[in-house]
Amino acid sequence: MTSYFKIAIATLFIFICIHQTSFGQDTSKAFNESWQTLKTQLLRRTNLAKQFAQILSQNKNVDTSFITQLNKNAADISATLNINDTLSNIIVNNIHDKNDSLSMLLKKGFDILQSDKTFTPTNEFQDVLMQLEGTENRIYIAIKDFDEACKNIKRQDLYFAKPWGDTEMNEDKNN
Repeated sequence: MTSYFKIAIATLFIFICIHQTSFGQDTSKAFNESWQTLKTQLLRRTNLAKQFAQILSQNKNVDTSFITQLNKNAADISATLNINDTLSNIIVNNIHDKNDSLSMLLKKGFDILQSDKTFTPTNEFQDVLMQLEGTENRIYIAIKDFDEACKNIKRQDLYFAKPWGDTEMNEDKNN
C-alpha cells in the first residue's frame, strides 16, 4: 500500500511541476505577444505620422520646422522600438514619452489644418485620418493588454503609463 501511495504522490508532484512550468510559459508567451502587438501598433502609427507630415508639407501655412519635428519624433519612436535589447522600464518609459510627444504633435498638426480656411481635405488626408483613429483605438487596447501581461508576470515596473488615466492599472502600480 505504501508503494501505491508513493507512486500517487510522485505522480501528483510531477503533475504540479509540469503545470507550473506550463503556466510560466503561458504568461511569458502572453507577455511577449502583448509587447509585439503594442510595438506593431506604435510602429504603424509612426508610419501614419510620416504620411501625415507629407500631407502637411503640401500646405504653405505649415512651418517646415514643425514638419521636421513630426518626422524626427516618428523616426525616434521607430528606432527605439526596433532596438532588440531586453525590455526594461527605461525603454518602456522612453517609448511612452516619445509616444506622448507624437500625440501632441499630431494634434497640433490637425489643429493647424483645421484653422486653415484654404485647406481642402483630400482623399489621402481622410484615409490617413481614418487609419490614425483606428490605430489609436488599437494602441489603447494593446496598452491595456500589455499592462495586464506585466501584472501577470509581476513586472509592474514595465507598465506603459496611460495618458487616458486608467485607474485600475494605476492602482496596481501603487500596490
